[in-house]
Amino acid sequence: MKKFWIVACILVFVLCAFGFVSGRKTMSAVVAGVLSSKARTQIVSKVGDMSPEFTAKPNANPIGQRSQVRVEQLTLWRTGFKPAEITRPKGAFVLIVVNNSRVRDISLQLNREAGNNLREVHLPPSKREWRELLDLPPGRYVITEANHSDWVCSLNITPR
Repeated sequence: MKKFWIVACILVFVLCAFGFVSGRKTMSAVVAGVLSSKARTQIVSKVGDMSPEFTAKPNANPIGQRSQVRVEQLTLWRTGFKPAEITRPKGAFVLIVVNNSRVRDISLQLNREAGNNLREVHLPPSKREWRELLDLPPGRYVITEANHSDWVCSLNITPR
């Protein structure tokens, strides 16, 4: 009888672990929330063999192969962006900036290092993150917060 309870406990543990793993939100589910079907299809046609953070498989892929898109995540703390620098190859990627700074209104800017503004995003108190599909040409960029001049992240896009 004691062996029965040991086996039963192990079985319950294994089933709970399986349920936890299969119930997690996958990165492809995050992509589905960020990107439209058309955008996912465009990514499939543009992206080669990058190391994946998630895999998106759109319905319109005639070959049926999976294509990979990288996710670059920045976290904004009271001390600034972490990581403070990202270097990545040219190609489409999803940029996610999470506000953990406890500052309620955030104004993020994506600029070329030379100075022209590419994106400006306002995060009201009800929104803690910015997600956007980007496909930037090679060059140096900076992501800043308008009211905190020392909060800077360098984004370097290499030719490959």
